[in-house]
Amino acid sequence: MADIYQDMVQPRGAAYSSDRIKSWSHYREPIDQSDGRLHGNSRRWGDATPEVQSRVIDTIIESAREKGLTPRETAHVLAIARVESGFNPDAAAGTTSASGLGQFIDKTGNHYHLNNRNRFDVGAQSDALVDHYIDNRTLAHKRGQGEEYIYKYHHDGPTRDYGGLALSEKKVMPYVDKYERFVEQRLGLTHGQSQGSHAAPAVAAATHAQAKPAAAHAEGQTRNFEQTMQVMLPPQNGVKPHITGEFGEHRAHKPHGGTDFNYVGGQHGRNLQHPTVNAPISGTVTFVGGDYGTVKIRDAQGNSHEILHLQSTQVKEGQPIKAGEPIGTMGGRGPGGAGQYAQHVHYQLKDPHGKLISPQDFWDHGKLKETGKGGHSHDADHNGVLRQGAKGEEVTALQKELNRLGVRDGQGNPLSEDGKFGANTRDALIAYQKQHGLSADGVAGPATLGKLAEGRSHAEAAPKGPQLGDKAHPDTPLHNAIRGHMPGMISNEMSAHVTAQAKAAGIDSPEKLQGVTVQDGKAFVVGTVPGFRTAVDMTQAAPSLQETSAAMLAKHEPSQQHVQDEQQRVAMGR
Repeated sequence: MADIYQDMVQPRGAAYSSDRIKSWSHYREPIDQSDGRLHGNSRRWGDATPEVQSRVIDTIIESAREKGLTPRETAHVLAIARVESGFNPDAAAGTTSASGLGQFIDKTGNHYHLNNRNRFDVGAQSDALVDHYIDNRTLAHKRGQGEEYIYKYHHDGPTRDYGGLALSEKKVMPYVDKYERFVEQRLGLTHGQSQGSHAAPAVAAATHAQAKPAAAHAEGQTRNFEQTMQVMLPPQNGVKPHITGEFGEHRAHKPHGGTDFNYVGGQHGRNLQHPTVNAPISGTVTFVGGDYGTVKIRDAQGNSHEILHLQSTQVKEGQPIKAGEPIGTMGGRGPGGAGQYAQHVHYQLKDPHGKLISPQDFWDHGKLKETGKGGHSHDADHNGVLRQGAKGEEVTALQKELNRLGVRDGQGNPLSEDGKFGANTRDALIAYQKQHGLSADGVAGPATLGKLAEGRSHAEAAPKGPQLGDKAHPDTPLHNAIRGHMPGMISNEMSAHVTAQAKAAGIDSPEKLQGVTVQDGKAFVVGTVPGFRTAVDMTQAAPSLQETSAAMLAKHEPSQQHVQDEQQRVAMGR
């Protein structure tokens, strides 16, 4: 073990007494000590050899690097692994199902692809821990909170409070600065062995590129297109990205609408490993997904920076983002599937009026060179506004979101997700706008699209579980009965909200429901028991379906804490 790991290695924590170990815990499961496997000596916190702990730390760093984390973010992940497991990959709680480096309970582990087969696998655990960190970082960012909230959400989940913030401030954040210095030293050694004396400046440059805003023309920076490519695809072991397709060149009877690039070396090696792609500029994510694996970022001047063909994405619509932060992984996605095109980044730019411009000229000279008439762009141009007659992926995304929310057209039917903004889509959009106090004009402008994005953020932050309408949710019979009394265009969100209010008023089963009347923007629910009634104001926005479902479910079952305080007191001996 190298000397730099000395201060990282953790001592063995206390054991659980036999009478406290629960049957659903993994504490008593035998440890796989087969040759070649990194394993702990027991299920206790920190009970792994210094060699195992150092290799676990390296694996976490590599996973974080693959997903584009900065040294500070990587240090934060290490600080979380320390407090949870003491870098023992076989650590397990005695009182819950929490296990592994991040001490994920089974339900959370399943969400991050951990199961009985790989629960204690170091690589799988490291990937899960980093992915969970990224999700919690995104959530804290959306809520305008500092980095100390990241571990709070790891410990408590997105909506509850089990003291995670205090633990973060006491047991995680004090280690981040120290571990950041370790990560920078560790990366410096790694790159130095393969790249020589130029490695450390390269690491520092990548770190600063991620930390600083990158709106070159708005913020007075001098970054050119070559440097921008290296922010988006950081050099790997001395291999840099290079241009493979120029803006405006002739393509299938149309000028090419963007600039293509990948790593030097063609369709081999790094280019086939789906490397992380970072944001070229600071701004707000306005679109994610579509047939071409697209992420769009609107900068402070209203320009749309659009990255296509991504293998996977890791940002959400409405999310603020900084230059150098990960947005996804490089791929070749198109309408024909994930492998339709060669693996590369397609970077296209539209000015505030929706016209395609040259990314190279934007970064090198600040000139907004346009393509010829009919220039090629994979995504339809709507200048940020969707209205009747529009077509394309943004319309499909709008239709899918309205369907997800349960909003129906004028005949009470779900929308066809065909990418065509017709009369039915307009009717459904007007219904949504009325329900959320928006201007009911049937046009998806900034206010409406922002409200939809806000709803998605709330839905993603809500606890996952069976929803009203699912057989597994105990209040589905009541919800279905109430839904059946309401007009077809009322959203699932609103009908779920009405169900929750009715249950709070004592109408807790279909047998106790007499009827529902919708009039003047209110839903009047009447029960069979005298005095059991409620009136719900439907002009106010309803919580998301996930939030309402989770809140009602919580009243049926006692909540399970995401990570046990008990283990931290007993197993860590602190």
